[in-house]
Amino acid sequence: MLEAFQPNIGRLALERIDDLKDPQNLRGSIKIRGRPANDPMFRIKTGNYRIFYKRIGRDVHVVDIRHRQGSYR
Repeated sequence: MLEAFQPNIGRLALERIDDLKDPQNLRGSIKIRGRPANDPMFRIKTGNYRIFYKRIGRDVHVVDIRHRQGSYR
């Protein structure tokens, strides 16, 4: 998925995703509204991009990475 991005964007996204692995380091993470309580999804900003992810136990599952202009449609 990250191969489609410019190298600097991909590197920033990987760093941000690595930061999410630590449950104490979720600064800037926001829960997406309108999702079922048993299937929450979160987003975090990375420059002009948004990383949408789910936490399952201690794992972080990236669902999508989109540019901010079209990320909420």
